[in-house]
Amino acid sequence: MDSQTVTGTSDIDAIAAKLEAAERGNLDGSKDSSNEEKAKEVKGKAPVPKDAVTVRCRLSDRGDPDVVVLLGRSQRVSALAQRIRDETDVPSKAKIRIAYLGKILDEKLTLLDQGWKEGHVVNALVVGVYS
Repeated sequence: MDSQTVTGTSDIDAIAAKLEAAERGNLDGSKDSSNEEKAKEVKGKAPVPKDAVTVRCRLSDRGDPDVVVLLGRSQRVSALAQRIRDETDVPSKAKIRIAYLGKILDEKLTLLDQGWKEGHVVNALVVGVYS
């Protein structure tokens, strides 16, 4: 038997107690979960909300087809950059800046706040070190 094997009722009770404690910790820590959600949004890994739009992104470092990603209407441009990074093989050291109609967009605001229209293409400028 290995250390992962459950051998008796006392082991099952111990595992159940640990699970209950973990669940109670998540319920009591609602403030922590909102902080986790904000951190995930910054990283671009937050779940896509129901009001998501498809954003067509043209990367500056390649001639391949455009990258299409889903982004919530209330998500920031920084989340879009992270989603592009997740969908492509852009090096982690390279920075992705989003431009629309010749202007670099503010990463702290949403696309819609900066005048983006659904169906339009944004430019994803890949800058930085390639390795």
